Amino acid sequence: MNSNYSLDEKAKEYLDTEITLLFLVDETTNKQEFNLFTVIEFRPEDQEKSELITSKGSGSKIYNVKRLKLSNKRFVYVSRLLVSVKEGLDIYRSMKARNCNLTIDGINFFDLKNAGVLTEEPPNESLVIIPPNLLEGTSVGAVLPKRKMSSKVITLMDLEKKTLAMLTTKERDDITDFANKELGIELRSYEEYIGACILRMPNPILRKMHEKLTINSDLILELFERKGKSILNGVVELNDKRRLGNGFVIRKKIDKTRLLITLPYKPNCLHTRIFDANNDLIEECENYFNSHFNISIGIVGEKR
Repeated sequence: MNSNYSLDEKAKEYLDTEITLLFLVDETTNKQEFNLFTVIEFRPEDQEKSELITSKGSGSKIYNVKRLKLSNKRFVYVSRLLVSVKEGLDIYRSMKARNCNLTIDGINFFDLKNAGVLTEEPPNESLVIIPPNLLEGTSVGAVLPKRKMSSKVITLMDLEKKTLAMLTTKERDDITDFANKELGIELRSYEEYIGACILRMPNPILRKMHEKLTINSDLILELFERKGKSILNGVVELNDKRRLGNGFVIRKKIDKTRLLITLPYKPNCLHTRIFDANNDLIEECENYFNSHFNISIGIVGEKR
């Protein structure tokens, strides 16, 4: 991320914020609500809103939550809220401070707490880029909604695993099955994210990109801009990664959205980075080329 950008400045590029919540309500003694997993995703232009999570109450009333009963005194809820960009930032910072008041269905529904102290990674509200996770996810991308383009994230992690310690083995299994069914995320294989809060900012300028080699092994790069956004005057950086060391490195100014870039030879694994006009890294991916087709892969984390 460009060091001149604060999180608040970056957030101005987005329309609104989707908050996806998985939380525990414990009525064993005094009623308490604990975060199990939260995603705060800022929505750019041209990205459709996610479906709300709803359930029917008595009569015809619809609630913006679904519930799983663990016992007579312990329940798990899942919900999704659409809030403003400012509210999204406020919620993230409240989660970081261990306490967050949220409203669902027009009611002060819960006072969400973290079971332990959450550690911010990277610290100081610094964003780190992760690759597209449309085909498969690795590391943090495996527990996030599928996106075609790179995203920038900050993660609040329960490194001491205080949240996991609150749950029995059966409760963990029931909760991870519930999360998989309702949110499509595989927390069972990534239990370190139980108790976490992830802030996500998808690529704010590009909604799609395509790389293809010509018969002469030159690169055709097509960039598809979001409504009202421009990648012109940005820079594309191409690096041929090889087992015994890097091959060529090419940097080219982006003066149109379809570029023909001459390569010195056919690349093995092409590492592509795209910077906007302010020199902010907004896209990063790797492609293995097979004939005139390419296979995109993630570049961080391990697959399980």
